Amino acid sequence: MLAAFIATPYLLQFLGAERLGAYRASQQWLSYTQFFYVGLAPALAVMLLRPASRDDLDEIAAVLKSGIRIGMRQSFTAVLPVAALVAWFMPELVGISRPLHDELRWGCLISLFGLILAPLDAFRSVLMCRQLGYLVNIAILVQSLMVTGVSVWLAWLGLGLPGQYVGYIAGLVVFSALAVLFACYHLSGHMRGRVAEIDRNELRGLRAPMLLTSIGGQMNLLTDYILVSLIATPIAVTTFSITQRLMVVLGSFMTSFGEVSWAGLAQLRVSKQPASFQARVLELVRLFLGMGFCFLVTFAAFNGRFVALWVGRQYYGGDALTILTAAQTMVVGYFMFFTWTIDMAGDTRHRVPVTLAGAVLNVILSVILGRRLGLYGVTLATVIAYAVGEAWYSPYLFCRRYAVSSRAIVLESVRAVALAAPCAVAVWLVANRDTQADDWVRLGLEFSSTSMITFTYAWCLIMRAEDRAGWRLRIKMMFGSNPSDQN
Repeated sequence: MLAAFIATPYLLQFLGAERLGAYRASQQWLSYTQFFYVGLAPALAVMLLRPASRDDLDEIAAVLKSGIRIGMRQSFTAVLPVAALVAWFMPELVGISRPLHDELRWGCLISLFGLILAPLDAFRSVLMCRQLGYLVNIAILVQSLMVTGVSVWLAWLGLGLPGQYVGYIAGLVVFSALAVLFACYHLSGHMRGRVAEIDRNELRGLRAPMLLTSIGGQMNLLTDYILVSLIATPIAVTTFSITQRLMVVLGSFMTSFGEVSWAGLAQLRVSKQPASFQARVLELVRLFLGMGFCFLVTFAAFNGRFVALWVGRQYYGGDALTILTAAQTMVVGYFMFFTWTIDMAGDTRHRVPVTLAGAVLNVILSVILGRRLGLYGVTLATVIAYAVGEAWYSPYLFCRRYAVSSRAIVLESVRAVALAAPCAVAVWLVANRDTQADDWVRLGLEFSSTSMITFTYAWCLIMRAEDRAGWRLRIKMMFGSNPSDQN
């Protein structure tokens, strides 16, 4: 995260706002080619979770090898040809100025090498199913450092957009290598066995709903840069992405936390302990909505000052965009906590109608509100679409499918938001008082002290006594203390 923040001013200096915005928008266009895997990756994750829950490492390795073979076949026969076509017409799709057409086109063609590595993402799924998410996070950290270093270096050398895609490929190679290394070490002695004969009917039944919900999620979360570039210009994409950066970074942490929680919840659910399962779910709801809300508002409150010092106030998209981005991040983190468990239980098909309807509504509202309101209209559309769809339906479906009290979920959610709201208002007012003589030292001191106060507030007032006791126990176990020791 720190490396990316350090790199952005240099990328703006070496590339310019139009190139950087076009790069962001083209990445979202290319991400749509993943649909030609037809939901393979999440479907394989579901099939890997079953033997992982039984500690059957031989079966995990067998399913893994079969899944990689299927993925490689689809990469070369379906995804690569489509991606090459999209890459060739990318300048027209993004709307970049004519002198930069060839630069963007060749950069996108370079990115196609990443599709050869895409099937190796199955190794990441193995680590997640085995509750080894911390190894995935290590790989992501190294990938981020590699992408940042190579991208800035090549931009400094004047390689423009092709250099950015070389940096992207370098990071992807490092991540894939680490994921393979970690997973193979975990499966040591089991990778030489057979290749599983995957039930094709079962796989097909999983892939169809996974594909449809992936399309809905993509349209909701990964079309903003595309729409901004079409409604305005690639330069506006740079302003849009820079304004959102702080909240997006925190949101990625929240999403990662939910991503590493589903495997443990799945094991707790199949262990036939409904009371323990519900208690853990309610604890995580308080953590996401209470603690997450407080920290999101803290980031949002200092965002304008941060951007002004970071790259200049001309790249700040306004308080409305900041507040709506924080709201979007909160809503997405909340409902994705439920959808991870739903999807990994193989129940994705129940989400399809609401997800697709919300995605279509989001795109329509984004075009209308984006044209009328500007940058923040695109994010407002996303918040509205989620509020009328997945934000309530995913928790409802979760409760109905897995025997969790919907009344308890609603009460804990309302309680968390109600207790966090006064803290949020106070933080915003304090952070946005007189800021005429601002500098990094003042911003750092105010942000760190406010974050400590926010954490203390959420820990003492929003988290319940049993939550605090549980986290103390986990910390003791993390550092090797025996919980039964009594001092």
